[in-house]
Amino acid sequence: MRCTADVRRSHPHRAARLALPAALAAAALVLTGCTTDEPMPVPTEPAPSPTPFREVAPSGDGRLVIGTLLPTDGDTAGLAAAQIAAVEVAVRELNDNGGVLDEPVTVFHRNSGGEPGDQLEAAFADLVERGVDVVIGPFGDALVEQALPLAAEAGVALISTGATGELAGADEGFFARVVATDYLQGLTIGQAVVADGASSIAVIASDDAYGEAIADGVADAAAASDAASSTVVTVTASDTSAASTVADADAVIVATSVALADVTAGMLADLLDAGLSPASLWLASAAAADYSGSLDAGALEGARGALLGADADDEFVERLRFADPFLGGFRWAPEAYDAVLLAALAATVIGDDGGASIIAGLPQVAREGAPCTSYGECLQFLIDEPDAGLNYEGLSGPLGMRVDGDLDEAAFGLAVYTDENRPVRDGNLLTN
Repeated sequence: MRCTADVRRSHPHRAARLALPAALAAAALVLTGCTTDEPMPVPTEPAPSPTPFREVAPSGDGRLVIGTLLPTDGDTAGLAAAQIAAVEVAVRELNDNGGVLDEPVTVFHRNSGGEPGDQLEAAFADLVERGVDVVIGPFGDALVEQALPLAAEAGVALISTGATGELAGADEGFFARVVATDYLQGLTIGQAVVADGASSIAVIASDDAYGEAIADGVADAAAASDAASSTVVTVTASDTSAASTVADADAVIVATSVALADVTAGMLADLLDAGLSPASLWLASAAAADYSGSLDAGALEGARGALLGADADDEFVERLRFADPFLGGFRWAPEAYDAVLLAALAATVIGDDGGASIIAGLPQVAREGAPCTSYGECLQFLIDEPDAGLNYEGLSGPLGMRVDGDLDEAAFGLAVYTDENRPVRDGNLLTN
């Protein structure tokens, strides 16, 4: 029999881990043009087994509604535009594949403002009034911390693309992020330094949460190696003199926050003057800036740094430009796209679109299981291998999602400094 069909999935079922929900159990295809005389096989449900995942009560209404809460004006408006376009691309992909839980997905975009305040609170309230289940954003740590209690009260999930710090209230079961924490960045850099053969590692850290988190990650990487040790030197905006005292270490990692940007160049010059080879120098993301106008030519040539935010490949850029032809850049777009697909897959495997269910479902679709890279492919795996689990491999890199909503593996851009003291992306830096 030759047929043209749009076969939807329908079977009401909820379970803790990858038991097939309504969107998957009655049929195996959403397609146009098929030739078959055989009935479509109905996938069997996996036998229940104990899991370490969080279990929550269903709270959704069966229709996934997504919001974005990003700064659409001010200095970071360009970053918001790329993420909003990515969310639109992702939602279109969801709906082209039958939606989520047999229903089309809708999306609303709101302006968070650049700083915590009334703008964010009003925008969040408007999204809640429109019935959102999950919000992509806010972007920075301070904005997320303002939104967290609002999200917990409303039962709305937050998935941030840019909040990297330790956050008060992030453990309430309504928060996750698709960007590595500062600690994980430190761990990943530390692993790379140890792999290079360094036995003595010095971390020049700003006297703040960022510097402390990077230093803690490096220390854990060194301790795990049994072959390296780390020392931390703390600097402030008014006193960077201690930095030059560690120039004889096998590797020096500069972990100064943006607050010390004005003094970091001078500190680097002192380090190099004290005899540190650029090949032994690493710069964490906040310090991995362009120093072409502040250091002598060639001073940093060969130094390495970590970059946040994945590159958008040509195919994805084309999709983004279709959504917004006026985009001036694409940074953080892969992360926003991944956030939407993760939320949709989590709602699918749990069988519920409630905010708590989405966060609880994330480790079930981005950790261990069958690797998949698109919504349609992941859905097909749930049909073909219902007991194998899912491991969504995102555009932004590996997404080892923990129960607490943080990643335990990630990909950073690996920057190598040119003779012009500019960081140029040269591959990726992966957590081991």
